[in-house]
Amino acid sequence: MDPKLKTPGAGRCSSGRGGFTLVELLVVIAIIGMLAGMILPALARARENAKASQCQSKLMLLGVAEAMYSSDNRDKLTFAAMRGLNTGGEWTYDDLLADYIGAALTEADKRANQSPEAKVGLLLRCPADRAPLADWVTEGTRRSYSMIGHDMSTKGKSNFARWRATPNDRTGAGLYWAHSIRGPVSETFYTNDTVPPHRQSYVLSNYMLDPQLTFLFTEQISIANIAGHHSGAKIDNAAEHHVIGTRSGVKDFTFQDLPSYTYDDPKEHHKGGYNYLFADGHVEHLLPRETLGEMNNDLSKQSGMWTMDPRD
Repeated sequence: MDPKLKTPGAGRCSSGRGGFTLVELLVVIAIIGMLAGMILPALARARENAKASQCQSKLMLLGVAEAMYSSDNRDKLTFAAMRGLNTGGEWTYDDLLADYIGAALTEADKRANQSPEAKVGLLLRCPADRAPLADWVTEGTRRSYSMIGHDMSTKGKSNFARWRATPNDRTGAGLYWAHSIRGPVSETFYTNDTVPPHRQSYVLSNYMLDPQLTFLFTEQISIANIAGHHSGAKIDNAAEHHVIGTRSGVKDFTFQDLPSYTYDDPKEHHKGGYNYLFADGHVEHLLPRETLGEMNNDLSKQSGMWTMDPRD
């Protein structure tokens, strides 16, 4: 045989080449790490964006329910909360909207101060809200949304000049009746739970002089914001979006002396902003300072989109 004619593979190392070298492995690992570093933050952002979108959808459904309630009750809006004087009955806006949001609450459930998740569902809970339950909650479930409060509760027990809401009120629509807020003796329907809730004092939907710039509901992240409970049923201003508290009770709207657990840093919640349901039914994501009136820089004061009067 001609020695120049060689069979395929002749002269090659019989052992062949086995696997990657260490350098090649390190290069592959580095590439995978770089890709993960680019993809994972994008996935996290997509997940948070999805939660924000779900939150907006839930608020929009809440707006539809409010509109249906108003249509069935002579243009009245729900009140934020009411605690009866006689038998301790307690109603909140979500109790009044129960039949419109698919909550299977009995009349006794609506009068109770806590509503179980099995009957309420998850419509009232923002997916991004990770606040736990307070220790005093026995069977209730968390709620993320609150009605913009009327300033009637800040007038004191002897001054009720503004309890009869008008379109010119520079405050929110959510009336809030509690044990400590009593009207004139002759006006038994203030907080008298012998009178049906729909016959209580009210705000009419047409009091919103500029509905596309007036809030009805927004988010309040708090361990005490419990479905069916008066705590958290209203929110008065942009400083109350996040309530940091211990499990046994609410602290102040501050991050000082944080408890052993932390939840929902406001800087990270919906990119530092919140979702707002307007009186005309649309929902927007805004930063708190974007919601204030032109002459107000104080988050703790109602102005701008927080009031029924567009002139502030």
